[in-house]
Amino acid sequence: KRKWKDLVTYQYPAQICPKIEKTIRASVISLYRAMRLRDLARFDFRVNPQGQFYFLEVNPLPGLSPESGDLVLLAQKKGWSYRKLILKIFHTALDRYPFLRTGT
Repeated sequence: KRKWKDLVTYQYPAQICPKIEKTIRASVISLYRAMRLRDLARFDFRVNPQGQFYFLEVNPLPGLSPESGDLVLLAQKKGWSYRKLILKIFHTALDRYPFLRTGT
């Protein structure tokens, strides 16, 4: 992790074929629901040259360091500011408690 800037290249969007991406997205949704996760999680997959993908891990509380958090860096690749990412996470969590939004 100390030399990650020299060793890791983040890609957004991922350079994989649409069919594999669709299958991975469906897998993420199924896993997310089965694990009863909420608000956010980071799922790590690897795809080999033959197009086979492998689920490595899920991180239900990914790091949000503005300088080195994986989710933050990927959001930046998507064009999101740190503030936008944090507000999106906050509002997603808040949506589970609608009574807090209405004040009743």
